[in-house]
Amino acid sequence: MYLINDNKIKKSLSEKAKDKSESLLKSSLFENDFKAKTNIFNELSIVENVDLNDIKTYGSSIFMFTRDNGINDLNKVFEDFIKMYKIVPSNIKAINHKISKFECGIDGKNIILLLTQILMEIE
Repeated sequence: MYLINDNKIKKSLSEKAKDKSESLLKSSLFENDFKAKTNIFNELSIVENVDLNDIKTYGSSIFMFTRDNGINDLNKVFEDFIKMYKIVPSNIKAINHKISKFECGIDGKNIILLLTQILMEIE
């Protein structure tokens, strides 16, 4: 840092240091181009505990498998699905090595398979 005695230079430097405009600041955080998230449960029909052979008969749907039927993860359902339809699903969600959700498209239909737990009332 050094001493500046010339008033013209002082004014010039102080003007350069001022914030000229917020429009110079570019960041994706300030843009309002966010996509609104949609709730898939409002858009697609929900089918519970369906046989894998019957999935093609439904339209775009969410297929839920409950743990009450002895299914603790979707690993076996996942393997059977690949063998049956010859399609590798996408958007696979797993906790540790246990698959809890996967998605795919069959004949233009959006198919989502997921694991859920039915909570039973305790008397």
